[in-house]
Amino acid sequence: MTIRLEPCQCPTCETLLDATTAMNADANTRPAAGDVTLCAYCGELCEFDSETRMHKINIKELEPEVQDVIAIMRVELEQYLPTRH
Repeated sequence: MTIRLEPCQCPTCETLLDATTAMNADANTRPAAGDVTLCAYCGELCEFDSETRMHKINIKELEPEVQDVIAIMRVELEQYLPTRH
């Protein structure tokens, strides 16, 4: 389910983002502090803070199981990212 957010910028590509989509079908709440996300425009790994702003994080800061899930998500997202030059 897609949830509308107060607009915030991706810390990497600076795209203004105003929504997030949960990976699990039953999630219908706003992201909480510490939830991770990928920017749909550049693929950057970010974490939400308590004010639902995104901050870039290093994948190595996450548990190995979560790193695996993020890697799969990045591969799936690649087909939707704009072509990079």
